[in-house]
Amino acid sequence: MKPAATPLLATPTGILLAAGKGHRFDPSGVQNKLLATLREGPEIGLPVAFVAARRMRTALSRVIAVIDAQAPQRAALADWLRRAGCEVVEAPDAAEGMGASLAFAIRASLAEDAAGDIADRSGSPAAAGHTPGANGAATSSPTGWIVGLADMPMIAPATIQAVAGALTAGNDESIVAPVCDGRRGHPVGWGRAHGAALMALGGDTGARALIDAHAFIAVATGDEGVLRDIDRESDLG
Repeated sequence: MKPAATPLLATPTGILLAAGKGHRFDPSGVQNKLLATLREGPEIGLPVAFVAARRMRTALSRVIAVIDAQAPQRAALADWLRRAGCEVVEAPDAAEGMGASLAFAIRASLAEDAAGDIADRSGSPAAAGHTPGANGAATSSPTGWIVGLADMPMIAPATIQAVAGALTAGNDESIVAPVCDGRRGHPVGWGRAHGAALMALGGDTGARALIDAHAFIAVATGDEGVLRDIDRESDLG
């Protein structure tokens, strides 16, 4: 039974992980799969990361996208993510793996940048406080996070909203995930009590072990996009 104390009252912050290498998509590393364009559907011709980011941004009032500070084509990727309405942070240790990128992004969401917009900052974020959003206005520390992947552009905004709604209706210790056809998908919602554990992640160890160690609230959905990622060129449509 999940505890009912300390309800969440505000919209959680979106975290979009866009720092992966995509070796299976292009083993040579020349082509960034997140900039590859979709070949079918209403968003045909648009980059994978842009579509994933815009869908998350449609559902959430604030989304931080984390990219690899050393990645080729990072300027183009950052531009597309900003066009989708995201704040962009560059993780200097993204090459270590998804865990390092996620930890960096969580720290960024809590960082205080009195000088201005978080969107152009790189390096290690500071401690907790208030962070200016993409328009320079101060935003309060997140009550929780919705963590998604930039190579999953098929998730409906309504599904992301459903995950956020379940997290908001829960408490600081809640973990929420969509479930389609009996399989857990993305994005995953995290109550703020998990912030320290998420920031302690490193290397290529993502948050899956944390989910497996706790009960999570399942949001049943028929949205197969929660299970579909762009892993190979054939996945583009």
